[in-house]
Amino acid sequence: MLVFAGELDAVTPAGQVALLQQAPGTADVRVVAGADHFSFMDTRPPGTADPAGSNREARLAEMARAAGEFCLLA
Repeated sequence: MLVFAGELDAVTPAGQVALLQQAPGTADVRVVAGADHFSFMDTRPPGTADPAGSNREARLAEMARAAGEFCLLA
């Protein structure tokens, strides 16, 4: 299982997601620096903004690349 977590996520903190690594089986947990709860969406909800200094397009492209690579290895 490949799991991405946002370093700045206050809804689902990265520490909670890291617990998946302790479960039986394999979990590849990747904490994304500078990402918050909505950073993984193509379009953020109204009234929200990307964290300062973040690059949504680059982040989403990197996640897509990593997911494709992970699927090839699985």
